[in-house]
Amino acid sequence: MSRNGNETELVAEAERMLAELADVVDRNVLAAGVFSLAELLLAQTAGAFVGGVASDLAGGGGGDGALAAAVGSRIAVEAAAEAKGVSVRLVVAVTTSAVHVLNSERSDLPSEVARFDRASTEVTVRKMGLSRIVELLDPATGAKVSLHGSVSPISAQSKPDKLVLNLLC
Repeated sequence: MSRNGNETELVAEAERMLAELADVVDRNVLAAGVFSLAELLLAQTAGAFVGGVASDLAGGGGGDGALAAAVGSRIAVEAAAEAKGVSVRLVVAVTTSAVHVLNSERSDLPSEVARFDRASTEVTVRKMGLSRIVELLDPATGAKVSLHGSVSPISAQSKPDKLVLNLLC
C-alpha cells in the first residue's frame, strides 16, 4: 500500500485489491484515497488524553508527556479499529459504478468493508478544519459509513483524497 500519497500507486493498489474480489465487475479505478472511519477521531483524542495523563501521573513531563500522548493515541485508534473489524487505514476506490471501502493493512480482515452504488448513494461531506467527514448512505438498504479524509496541504494523502472527494460530490 502506498504511504506517500502517490495517486498512481494508490490506484494501482486499489485495482489489485478489487481484482481479488470475485464479484467485482468494474475494476477500473478512477481515483483512490486513504481514509479512516470517522469515529476513530474520538478514539484518537481520548487515547492522547489518557496517555498524557498517565505520563503526568508517572512523573513524566515535556517530551515524555508528548510521547505518551502519541502512543496512547495510536493504541486507542488501533483498538477502536479492531473492535469495528477494520484496518486503521482504509482505501476508498471510486469506479464508474461503485465506491469501494477496502481494508488496506491487514490480511486477516475481509478485503472489502463496504460497497456503494455510485448512482444511488447519497454523499454528505462536512468540513472539520483541514479534514473532511464523508458519509456514504445507501437509501435503499440503510447501509452507511462515515469516513475521515484530509485536504491539508501538508498531508501526503490530501491530493488523492481530494480526487476521491471531487468524484463523490
